[in-house]
Amino acid sequence: MFFNDNCNLESSWRKEVESTMKWTMELQQKNFPRCDLYEVDEGFILEAEIPGIKISDIHVRLEKDVCILTGTCRTMKDGMRYHLKERPHLRFEKKITLPSHINKEGIRYSLTDGILTIKLPVENEEVVLFIQRED
Repeated sequence: MFFNDNCNLESSWRKEVESTMKWTMELQQKNFPRCDLYEVDEGFILEAEIPGIKISDIHVRLEKDVCILTGTCRTMKDGMRYHLKERPHLRFEKKITLPSHINKEGIRYSLTDGILTIKLPVENEEVVLFIQRED
């Protein structure tokens, strides 16, 4: 997987290194992508660091107050014989709980320089209640 078959590492040590590298990649996948969520006057901005991924490979959806990012990071090139492969080919799903109700119709997202920016406008929940006076 990580080493070619001609590698002269001892079998037990090689298995240990393979196991550690697999665990590291799984941990990386769980934390991918790294995100920032901050509030602005119109609502919230969620930024995700997603380098090297096309916007067509990213999907954004909202379920209740959770923003879910899913996608595929395609780093393997067909026909290449790799001598070093540190960037994983992975599928990711990241769930971010939002602190307020979001206006679903107003959500917009874009990808620039490897940063996915999602604009999440807050629903206007102001309710004006007029109470009549008894005379």
